Amino acid sequence: MVSKRKPLVVILGCTGTGKSDLGVAIAKNFNGEVISADSMQIYKGLDIATNKITPEEMKGVVHHMMSFVEPSTSTYNVHQFTKQVLLLLEKLWHAEKLPVVVGGTGYYIERILFKHNLIFTNTYGADSFILDDKYAFEDMSDDEVYELLKRIDLKSAMQVHKNNRFRVVRALQIYYATGRRKSEYLEEQNQKLKLGERLRFPNLLLCILDARPDLLENRLSERTARMIERGLRNEIEEFYEQYQHCLTKHGIAQSIAVKEFHEYLQLDPEKRHTELGDKLFTKGCEALKLHTLQYSRRQRRWIKHHFLLGNSAEEVKALVFLQVKHLCRNLCHLLKIFLNCNDLFMSSITVFQLPNIKLLDTSENFHECVVPETLREVGRFLHTVESSTGVAENQHGFGLDLNYRELANQIYHCESCGIDVHGTVNWQAHLKGKKHHKMLKKNESSELKN
Repeated sequence: MVSKRKPLVVILGCTGTGKSDLGVAIAKNFNGEVISADSMQIYKGLDIATNKITPEEMKGVVHHMMSFVEPSTSTYNVHQFTKQVLLLLEKLWHAEKLPVVVGGTGYYIERILFKHNLIFTNTYGADSFILDDKYAFEDMSDDEVYELLKRIDLKSAMQVHKNNRFRVVRALQIYYATGRRKSEYLEEQNQKLKLGERLRFPNLLLCILDARPDLLENRLSERTARMIERGLRNEIEEFYEQYQHCLTKHGIAQSIAVKEFHEYLQLDPEKRHTELGDKLFTKGCEALKLHTLQYSRRQRRWIKHHFLLGNSAEEVKALVFLQVKHLCRNLCHLLKIFLNCNDLFMSSITVFQLPNIKLLDTSENFHECVVPETLREVGRFLHTVESSTGVAENQHGFGLDLNYRELANQIYHCESCGIDVHGTVNWQAHLKGKKHHKMLKKNESSELKN
């Protein structure tokens, strides 16, 4: 039955929300295997630093897509990852296994779930996902490549900040490799989205985990302490000694816990365990805590904008949303609008009378409350899949209009203040802000004097 219906469970959430534990519980209870969707855990080594699940924590559940890329590799990308995972999914379904995708790298998961969002940059057919590096623009400055993009594809240029070199160059590569503008591809994809063709696997259960910022901060601080106890110091030293000559600015060199200890690792080995070494290691630990927290915040924002505001969630036929009792103010307001509900949290576990929404409190009793309830939900989901041709159509879609992402990424330039502002919401806030009005008055005074 699994091979015919192709059910898929996906657990998405920022770091520190309990994704790994939940993934193991689901896979263990429903004859499944876990597929990791973490852009840093694909690399070999740094098991502690990248917080890979331990063999003991796996509890016998098979995990895929972890520790298979050499750290010296800088060419592995989301296109290759997607191709491998899609093949793996078919293999698991054929073996009557339930795939459970677990990860915090949202754009990896997005590429797995939705079609029509890969742009090929070569002429070797759809099976070749490798990015064409013919045009690297290494001899051009950030300003120069941005001006080139403005001349070639103004619409795409207005969707990216000029200092975001990677995205600017990517848009140029798409044009030179395919002869078509990136904006043209996106318009074409939006047309397909309107036709409801984006979701690859209709029998999908998506679990989104979240936690209060203060709770996350405590969890991540405790995690850093555990990393140190488990041998983080020795791990990063050994890793650096082995790969220092081949690490690039891409790949695992960008992983949290590598760059934070750069000063410490620059010391001669015999000096690392001196007073200076201890001081630099402690400094790295503090930076690690801060950057991990900042990373979790970026993940939360990404999930909000891509899966809630960005119109992705309305295509999912069965959605479990795991959330703490006290949602952040903006997200809480957003969900109230979507669900037309004035009182979101009647109890620690609130179940809406909608086919695709369930909110659970993940702040306390995670293993006693959230895991059992989610297992029951997965059971109901699989029963629905097995007893019909698919999951019931979602009659309560809650995505916004298709122009949301374009508005969210729009770059506005304020002539008065001399700055660029990213996104319509931020632009409107800027126009209402004190600094902007102060600058307007200052400019008006200057004009009157002249």
